[in-house]
Amino acid sequence: MVDEIRLSYSSMKDAGACLKRYWYRVKKPKSAIPNEHMIFGSIVHTSIERLEKKDREIGKLIGWSLHEWERRMASSGRGFLAKLPRPPKSFKRMYENYAELIRPRLQTPAEEDGVEKFFKIKLDYPTLGDNIYFVGKIDRIDNENIYDWKTNGRLPDTYDLHDTQFYAYWWAYRQLFKRNPKEILYGHLNSGSVYNISMDTTLLENFEVLLDNRAETLYNAWKHNEFPRDMGYQCKGCVYRTACYGDLVQEHIEESASEACR
Repeated sequence: MVDEIRLSYSSMKDAGACLKRYWYRVKKPKSAIPNEHMIFGSIVHTSIERLEKKDREIGKLIGWSLHEWERRMASSGRGFLAKLPRPPKSFKRMYENYAELIRPRLQTPAEEDGVEKFFKIKLDYPTLGDNIYFVGKIDRIDNENIYDWKTNGRLPDTYDLHDTQFYAYWWAYRQLFKRNPKEILYGHLNSGSVYNISMDTTLLENFEVLLDNRAETLYNAWKHNEFPRDMGYQCKGCVYRTACYGDLVQEHIEESASEACR
C-alpha cells in the first residue's frame, strides 16, 4: 500500500481506462510524453496564473510561452527533429481574449486565493481506511462562481459542456465551502466566450457514485499490488505508452530468461 491514495479527476479517468496507466501516473509520472495540445494547454494555464498573480504584461507572457514551448517540446523527445513543430494555436489570441473579454467579468481580486485553487479533501470510507483523498485544482473561483479555462480550438459542444470534470469541481466546492457555487462556467480562451454549465444534480450524483467506485477499485489495486494493462486502441492516446511498451518487452525478456533457466 501507499501512504496516501490520491484521486484526481485525471487519475480517475486513467484508472477507468487502464489501471496500468494510473500506476504510471502515480509511480513514473516523468515517463509521460505529452502531446502538443497538452503542452500548449499547460503553458497557457501557467501564463494566466502569472498574469493574475504577478500582473505580467501580455507581450512578456507571449515571449515566455514561446520559449517554454521550445524547451518542453525538445525535452519531450522531439529534440531530434530538424525543426520543432509550431504551437497548435496562438498564445497571443488566448491571452488577449482572456484579458479583454473574460477578465472584465471577474470581480474578486486574484490575490484572494481564487486563482488555481488547490484542494485536498479527505474521503470518508471506513472500510477502506483513512488515507484516501480527492485532490485537484480549480482554475478560478470568483464571486462564488467556478471558472475552468479551456484551450480547444473549436467551440464546445453539448458533450464538452457536460464533462464530468465540472461536476467533480462542483462536488469539491461543496465540500470546501459547505454550499453550492452560483454558477459553473466554461471559459473558451480561443474565442473569449464563456458558457454556463448545467448544474444538474443527477450528474453531480453520478460523479459521487463514480468517485466511490474508483476509490474502492484503487484501494484494492494498491492492497493487492495489481495494476493490469488493458491493451488496445486506447493505448494510442496514452502518454505513458512508450514507457509501458518498453517495460512490457523487458518483462517478456525476463520471463523467457527465467523459463530457460528452469
